[in-house]
Amino acid sequence: MTNYKKLTLKDAAQVLSKVPCSITRLPKLDPTFPPLEKVGRSVFIDQDKFYEWLSAKAGETITPADKLMTSKHLEEYYSKSHTWIWLHIKAGNLPKPFKINRSNYWIERVILNDVEEVA
Repeated sequence: MTNYKKLTLKDAAQVLSKVPCSITRLPKLDPTFPPLEKVGRSVFIDQDKFYEWLSAKAGETITPADKLMTSKHLEEYYSKSHTWIWLHIKAGNLPKPFKINRSNYWIERVILNDVEEVA
């Protein structure tokens, strides 16, 4: 068995705000996704390779300490509608998301640190 930090499917799914079965589909949908390792009935992902993959998708370094936000999280953070969020993204007031398949993600620290209060 290899010696590295492992993420379970549940851990990886929690990072991406998805259900674990959607993580098992990612290698088929994205050839750059790190390989899954099956040990008995459990499935694991190399943590370092997973965060390298996320960083490549985002265009900047993502660490295990970072939290990813979906558009639903942004709506809750700003207490605004989905339409309001996307109008401000198109206007340049909010950073553009990075995509994983058809889902949009933002890095929470970018939202909290780099975005001025949007009225």
